[in-house]
Amino acid sequence: MNVLKRFEKTFLFVGVLFSLALFLSACNKDSKLGSDLLDDDLLQVEFTDTFSIIASTIAGEDSILTYDDFTITTELFTGSIDDPFFGTQTFDAFFLPGLGATIPSFYDADNDAFATVDSVVLIVNVDTSLYYGDTSAVHNVDVFLLEEEPDFDGTYYSNQDFATQMMPVAENQQFVLNREAYSFIFDGDTTSTAPSIRLKLDNSIGELLVMDTAAVKSDTLIRDVIPGFKIVNRPDRSGVIPMDLETKTLIDRGNKLFVFYTDTVSKFYAFPLGGVRHIFNENDKSGTDVELALTTPSIGDSLLYIQGYGGADIKVEFPSASFSALGKVVVKKAELEMTVAPQQGDEDFFESMSLIFIDSEDPDTGERERVVDLLNASAAGAIQAGFGGSLREERDENDELIRTFYNFNLTAYFQSLLEDGSDETGVLYLKAASPELIIGRSVLYGPNHSTYPMKLKLTYSIPN
Repeated sequence: MNVLKRFEKTFLFVGVLFSLALFLSACNKDSKLGSDLLDDDLLQVEFTDTFSIIASTIAGEDSILTYDDFTITTELFTGSIDDPFFGTQTFDAFFLPGLGATIPSFYDADNDAFATVDSVVLIVNVDTSLYYGDTSAVHNVDVFLLEEEPDFDGTYYSNQDFATQMMPVAENQQFVLNREAYSFIFDGDTTSTAPSIRLKLDNSIGELLVMDTAAVKSDTLIRDVIPGFKIVNRPDRSGVIPMDLETKTLIDRGNKLFVFYTDTVSKFYAFPLGGVRHIFNENDKSGTDVELALTTPSIGDSLLYIQGYGGADIKVEFPSASFSALGKVVVKKAELEMTVAPQQGDEDFFESMSLIFIDSEDPDTGERERVVDLLNASAAGAIQAGFGGSLREERDENDELIRTFYNFNLTAYFQSLLEDGSDETGVLYLKAASPELIIGRSVLYGPNHSTYPMKLKLTYSIPN
C-alpha cells in the first residue's frame, strides 16, 4: 500500500473530528480572522520571510509502541543500516504461529504412527514500497525460537528484546531480495504470492508439532510448543527488509509456516502467522555528525538532521519578538520551507525522507500534537495538497535539478498564533510522518544557511 495513502487513512477520522470541533467553536464566537467581515479595499497585503528562527536537532522517541490492546504492528523490519552521518540501526522482527481453518491430523491411530516431516518452510510477505537501503545487499538471515510466548495482553516498545533459544532453527539463509511477485509450483499447481522471503527451517520445528497431538488443537496450545519466532538479518551492506504481516486470506501462500509431511501420501499444513507482532530496534550514533548535532544545538543554524524510527527530530522555534512588531494582523498564508543539504560521500541508497509531519506544542502543558493544518488536510483526504510535507524538486529551464526541498502549509497554525498580536513563542517539531514505518532520513539546511536558509514565508494583511 502506498505510504502516503496509509497516512491519509490513519488521520482521516481524527481530522474529521478535529475540523468539526473547530467549526462548532467558530459558530459560538467571533471569527478569529475577521477577514470575512473586511472589504479587500480595507486590507493592506504584506509579505515577509525575514522572521527569526531557532532550529536544532533533538533526540527522537527513545522507544516506539509496537504492540498493545489497540496497536498491532503489521509492518515488521529486519536488517541493519550503517549510515555515515546517522550511525547504525538494527532491526529484529518477532511474530507467532497460529492455527489454520482446520485442525491437522499428524497421527495415524490405526497404525499407531506419526507422520514423517519432509520439510518446514517459513514464507513471509514483503512490502517493497518500504524497503530501505542497498537493493543489491545480500541478506543473511537467522531464525530463532522464543523462550516463551509474549503476553497477548501486554504492551511492548521497540527497545524491548525477547529471550530466544541459543541455537537458531534456520541459520545463514543468504539471498538478495526478490522485489517481484513470486510464482511457483505448489502442491502440483502453479500459484503465486506477493514479493516474499522464504526461509527453510530445521525439520525439528515440524516434529515438535507433529509429535504433540495436543499442540495442534488451538492457537494457545501451539504456542506452548512454538512460542514465537525472532528474525535476525545482518546483511553484507545496509539494507532493511520490510515484512508485511497483515493478515491475509487463509488460501494466500504468504505469511504462513508450512509443514510438509508424509503419512501414506505427501501432504502439507499451513500455520498462519500473527499474534503479538513486534520490532526490536537499536540505534548507535556514537561518533557521528548527528551525535554532535544533538549535543551542540548551535549546529542547527546551518545543518539539521531528521530520521525515522526515533533516530532524530527537529525542533523549530519562532520567538515572540519576531511577530510583536506586526501587531494584530490577518494571516493569509504561512509556509515553512526547508532545503535538503546534499552530503558528500552519501550513498545513493540513503535517500531523503519521503514524507515529514509536524507537531505543535501546547504552550501551557508542553505536550505535542499534530499541527492543525495537518489535521485539516487529513480530514479532506489531501495531505500533500493541503499540508505538504513531501519531498519536492526545483528544476531550471533545462530540467536540471537545482535542489530538493520540503514545503509545509502552516496557515491555520499561524492564524491562531497571531490572531491578537503574538506574545508567545511558536514551537514546532518535525518528525518522520510515522516513525514506526519510515526508516529513512534527511539532512536539511538551517535558518542561517547562506544560500538556502530555512524560511517562514508569511503573507498577511493589516486592517487600515
